[in-house]
Amino acid sequence: MPFQQVITTQQPLGIVGSFYDGSLRRVTAGILSNEGEIGRVVTHDGEGRVMAGGGGRFAGILVNPKTLPRQTLEADLSVKAGAVVEYADKGRIIVAVSNGSAAVGARVAYHTQTGALVAYNAGLPSDYTPLENAEIFLGGEEDGSPLAVLQLN
Repeated sequence: MPFQQVITTQQPLGIVGSFYDGSLRRVTAGILSNEGEIGRVVTHDGEGRVMAGGGGRFAGILVNPKTLPRQTLEADLSVKAGAVVEYADKGRIIVAVSNGSAAVGARVAYHTQTGALVAYNAGLPSDYTPLENAEIFLGGEEDGSPLAVLQLN
């Protein structure tokens, strides 16, 4: 086992894909039809499964990373195709925004290929789809952290 390479000086917001608090939430289980990543958007694929990203109807955010089987002890957010996953369409979820830190109240969109989340106020890129009824509840704007709390209503 290698020695620790990174020493952090601040407490992180939490684990990506975990719920931030005990507020109202709704979680559904399903089978992932392609490879995905915890804390990213999944959509319905039309065959009774969910897929990472995609142009289908919004299903939710992949959550509960501690319930997934792991092959190694490495920190890894990836999920293999065919895995049984849990996704939430309501609640406050810790996510990573791919465009850096997010401001409280910012709107959120996802990349149609990967499901990666971005926070924005104006000027949404063409390959992103806005998430309706979603906003940044708590952001890492002060410390530049890419982690934020996404509120899905």
